[in-house]
Amino acid sequence: MPIAFLILFPTYISIIPILPIPPSLPTKNILPPTSPTFPTHTPIFTLILFLIILPLPPLTFFPLLPLPPLPQHLPIFH
Repeated sequence: MPIAFLILFPTYISIIPILPIPPSLPTKNILPPTSPTFPTHTPIFTLILFLIILPLPPLTFFPLLPLPPLPQHLPIFH
C-alpha cells in the first residue's frame, strides 16, 4: 500500500497548483487582433493545417516513411 501511495502522490500533488487557472480564465481581458495575429478562419489556415500539422502524427508512428530514397543509396553488405 505505501508503494501505491508513493506512485500516486506526485501525480496529484502536481495538479494542485494548476487548479486555480480555469476559474481565472473568464476574467482575462480579451485583446483585439493585431498585425501578428494569425486568423484561423481563412483558407490559408486550412491549407497549413492539412499540409503541415495533420501529416505529423503518422510520422511519429512511421518515422521512416519520409526516408525511402536514403536506404537505397546505402550499401547493405560491404
